[in-house]
Amino acid sequence: MKVTVEFLSLPLITMKLGKKKIDMEMRGATVGDLSREIASKIPRAVGMVVNKDGTIDDDIRVYLNGQDTIDRAGIPNLPLKDGDNVTFMLLVAGG
Repeated sequence: MKVTVEFLSLPLITMKLGKKKIDMEMRGATVGDLSREIASKIPRAVGMVVNKDGTIDDDIRVYLNGQDTIDRAGIPNLPLKDGDNVTFMLLVAGG
């Protein structure tokens, strides 16, 4: 399956990739499967987007096809289909 992955507010990753969006072939069927694929295919994402075990970092917000995923605990089990767009965005705070 092919999904589009977008990285927002993550300049160290986008500079390495040369763009904010990439098409990624994946074998799994959920956002959790995608996050493990990201960990294995984009080493720079480990520690920023995903943890070493492939789980999504707590400071990352996930959007599926432009919709915010409010239920953080359910994110890994969100089903994906061919052509979906998954956005990983760093939550920024400060003043």
